[in-house]
Amino acid sequence: MPDARVLDLFAGTGAYGIEALSRGSKSALFIEQNSRTAEALQQNLGSLEYSFPVLTTSVENWLPQAKDQYDLIFLDPPYDQTGAELSRWKVVQGLERLLAPSGRIIWEHHTSSVWSPQEPLREVWRRTYGRSTVTFLAASDAR
Repeated sequence: MPDARVLDLFAGTGAYGIEALSRGSKSALFIEQNSRTAEALQQNLGSLEYSFPVLTTSVENWLPQAKDQYDLIFLDPPYDQTGAELSRWKVVQGLERLLAPSGRIIWEHHTSSVWSPQEPLREVWRRTYGRSTVTFLAASDAR
């Protein structure tokens, strides 16, 4: 998405956010809890001459105070976390307020993880690749 504002949650190496930047996104914010992984991500960004923030905090602690809106939100939690656990963590609650009009949440998860989005989010696309599934979510009123 050219000129997109990107949020990469559970960023890890930052592969999703970095790929979006390489395709013309204008900004990215990376959230990664593990300090060593966050440091490696910052080094990855620097080696590509990108200067975007990497916050070393848990997603569930960061979300309540988050204020900006994003065109693309990448949600790539650890594969051992189920959809029910994401809901219990309140990771998914409030994501809709961070989603820009016509924005998308792209959730990569283990095929066995099931999370049924509730209003105002809806599933718009899903593909399974072996044990991985990618699900696109949008606001109910988005096209």
